[in-house]
Amino acid sequence: MRTLKLTMQKEQAAKLCEELEGALCKLGVRILKGKFSGKGGAGRYRGKWIVVLDHSLPEYVKAMLLAEVASMFDADSLELSKEAQCLIERLRRSAKNSNPISAEKEEAETNEPIK
Repeated sequence: MRTLKLTMQKEQAAKLCEELEGALCKLGVRILKGKFSGKGGAGRYRGKWIVVLDHSLPEYVKAMLLAEVASMFDADSLELSKEAQCLIERLRRSAKNSNPISAEKEEAETNEPIK
């Protein structure tokens, strides 16, 4: 999971988790919850996306994981709160900036160094 500074209260994170879970389910992502030997993660299995969430994870970690998965999809058609949209957009920008290939390509296209 990418690191991104995030401050939110437990109730706020729980609400965001619920919203993102619903949106991901509409996109066909399967979400598994329970007690696992690992903490959780996301991946593809037989061509379908699956998110695994351990019950012991803090709510903000679950929210970040769900938002990271949502950032991989075109979720613009879904009705998400402004908070969820902002978090997904921050993760997309973070991923774009951390990818050296896309950063080099962008720098070459603009002829300006990326800061």
